[in-house]
Amino acid sequence: GALGLHPGRLADIALARWSPSVIGCAGVTAVQGFMGTYPVWGYLWKGGAGPEAAVIDTAHDPSRMLGVAAKAGLRIVAICLTHGHPDHRGGLEALTREVGARARVYAHPLNDGAEIQVGEGHLRVAATPGHTPDSVAYLADGVAFVGDALFAGSLGRSAPGRYDEHRRVVREKILGLPPGT
Repeated sequence: GALGLHPGRLADIALARWSPSVIGCAGVTAVQGFMGTYPVWGYLWKGGAGPEAAVIDTAHDPSRMLGVAAKAGLRIVAICLTHGHPDHRGGLEALTREVGARARVYAHPLNDGAEIQVGEGHLRVAATPGHTPDSVAYLADGVAFVGDALFAGSLGRSAPGRYDEHRRVVREKILGLPPGT
């Protein structure tokens, strides 16, 4: 309550009485990796009818990410990091070695509102500082890749002294997106 969050919903998550359902989204493939035994996620976003795709965070497992992309017939042309924590960028060096010069790496600082072309599609950059000073989200029609800015039922952990900014940014830039995103 002191943080302006819903304590009952957070308790339900903590006590395993509720977890978010998996929602399919056209053009998005979730890739689960592990950092030790800790599960982490990355995503492949297909930018239109062609095979071009962007990696959104690495899932800390470049071989898994590359395998999922190859199985789906996707060609990685962009690697977009939501922030610099190891569970989001782990394995980046190996991933970039494998995809070579065809894939550009995007991370903070990026201009708020900048667009990244991926095949026929575009990802729009939204600066979302709070979880970390360098946090960004990547937005496309109907989908938002927000890193740790937002968790199911709560905010991600805020960087020291950034809670108010974090909460404001999530309300304005993420929760303010069109319904169904």
